[in-house]
Amino acid sequence: MRRFSYICIFLVAFFSISVQLAKACTVNIEPLRKTFRQSKYVFIGEIVSVESIGTSELPEKLKEYDYLEKLIFKVENSWKGNSKNITIYSSPFCSCPMRQYNFSVGKRFLVFADKNSNFDVCNLSNIEIDSDKNHNSTLIIKRLDKFWFRTWASIYPL
Repeated sequence: MRRFSYICIFLVAFFSISVQLAKACTVNIEPLRKTFRQSKYVFIGEIVSVESIGTSELPEKLKEYDYLEKLIFKVENSWKGNSKNITIYSSPFCSCPMRQYNFSVGKRFLVFADKNSNFDVCNLSNIEIDSDKNHNSTLIIKRLDKFWFRTWASIYPL
């Protein structure tokens, strides 16, 4: 019996070392002020066009990504960056936290895009607007509407 238990312990130890069963994920939630300050575009927009682009067609500044989609948004409400139509690049998947967006024409998003016009799906501030289900979007929009929030985010570095 003792020999059987030693063999079981050895097998469990061996397989736990050689086989990676799970991958740890650490979600870093950035404060909204910092996200606002680091973004070039902050707006609510409706997707007008979705185009899948391959690695060879990516702009030079976004070559590090394997797959992106080119999204053209019709801007409804803008807090940063003024334009009626904005072209944004985004990957529809994020591995940490696990989430995926199905970008399609007509969907509305709250977008925080960086200087490379990249809409990072892993950023939890980038969300699909759904008035019934997503209470977080209304809270973020209320904060963005406040003059003092935008002013303080622009001048205070933390």
